[in-house]
Amino acid sequence: MVNQNSGNFNIVFGNKTDFGRVRQRNEDYMESFESPFGYVFVVCDGMGGHVGGEIASRLAASTIKNVFLSNPNNLTSPSELIEEGLIESNRAVYNKSIEDASLKGMGTTCVVVVIKDGIIFYGHAGDSRLYIIRANRIYQLTKDHSFVQSLVDQGLITDNEAENHPRKNEITKALGISSSLVPDIVRKGMLVYNNDYLILCSDGLSNMVSEREIMETAISSEPFDACSRLVEMANVAGGTDNITVQIIKVISRQNLPDELKKAIPDGAVRRAEVQNRVTGTSHINYTDIPDSWEKKKSPILLLIFTFLLILVIAGIIYLLFFRDKKPDLTGDVQDTTSIVKEAESGFDREKTKAEITALLKYIFESSANDKNIKYENNNFSYKNSEGKTETFNIESLRNIFTMNPKKNVTLKSCEENYCEYVINDGGKTLEYELQYIKVNNKIKFEKIIFKRDLTPPPPVLKEEPKIVPKPQPKEKEIKPEEEIRDNNNNKENDNKEEKIKPET
Repeated sequence: MVNQNSGNFNIVFGNKTDFGRVRQRNEDYMESFESPFGYVFVVCDGMGGHVGGEIASRLAASTIKNVFLSNPNNLTSPSELIEEGLIESNRAVYNKSIEDASLKGMGTTCVVVVIKDGIIFYGHAGDSRLYIIRANRIYQLTKDHSFVQSLVDQGLITDNEAENHPRKNEITKALGISSSLVPDIVRKGMLVYNNDYLILCSDGLSNMVSEREIMETAISSEPFDACSRLVEMANVAGGTDNITVQIIKVISRQNLPDELKKAIPDGAVRRAEVQNRVTGTSHINYTDIPDSWEKKKSPILLLIFTFLLILVIAGIIYLLFFRDKKPDLTGDVQDTTSIVKEAESGFDREKTKAEITALLKYIFESSANDKNIKYENNNFSYKNSEGKTETFNIESLRNIFTMNPKKNVTLKSCEENYCEYVINDGGKTLEYELQYIKVNNKIKFEKIIFKRDLTPPPPVLKEEPKIVPKPQPKEKEIKPEEEIRDNNNNKENDNKEEKIKPET
């Protein structure tokens, strides 16, 4: 158990990790350390290969710690550090898997919490969770990035059905499984109050121990003892996976206001009612409501329940006898392939591509705005080809490019939460990555990052060899006939002189 004191705010925390009853290695890893931005807690759950999961979780946690302690980009807020840490750890794990073929496919989930002066910031990727216990209720603050959660979000199954789904362990986002990552980050800090508890854990705990048991154990013991008891409970339940848990107890002079005692914390996963589109029924989950409340159900509630039940039965009769018979979607998952794939993707690719393309042309080609395209005109960072990062919104960026020569932009690829596009600008071809999210069906840009210059190199012109003229032979001088004759006469006279000798 460790205490951390900061004036009127204090925390006590404990943690524990365990192999479980089945696994031969512990692929979970955790960190807790103090930084200039507050106290940082990390839980990672690795996966892949013989030793890949163990390496991935350790590498991710150490990379996050290094980012917080060195702050290489001089960031100023805890949420920015969390995002930077998750993105850098994703890059580190991915690059490691590329360098070493034996580690191919490794990755890790991750949840990070920062506590500073009674305010928490957090972010995650995967299905490792963060809970808060407040006023004897437990709330899940992170939403799992998993296949089953996507089915719940689509209304295809209920939360209770998700607990025992055969594909429960399939995750849709993690560190290291792709070259890029858009983690979930809570950018607005959340106040915590006296006797609040924060719990970070891997799915080795959340899959084996109920949320109510987690809550009751956490508040009945000191954090370290509670962690040990929860690990033991998970092992007794089967211990089918590695188990990791960190519990932080808040000790503060600031007590929880009365109006917040029954309020769901901002950002918590809401489970009060989940509509099931497959069966047409509704599922009520009271896991975050005390037993005392359940025991005080009034006759009015029973009447309401009876009325809803009648409506459900009437709806089923209508579907069976008064409408065209629909295919049975409640059977085996394999019989609902198209629905499963749609739920797994989580977004309409073609529609999103069209919307992003229209926005990019609106910004960079000064085209008219399509009134059907809805977007947030929020501030986001823009890193250009010279490495300079500035802050713009869509309208201010459009104004800048309107003043410049017209550019041509082409969407190269589009995935959920990020796209790649290419701009042809005055002979240059530049590739950028756009990170975005959708909020209330509105596109919200988060980052634009220059990736690489695709401009083909200019053609190399070979120098033509210089032609040096060959020296011409010297023309033989032609002498006039008279001169030739005189020369011949001279030669004859010379010969005569040689033959005639004087007498002695």
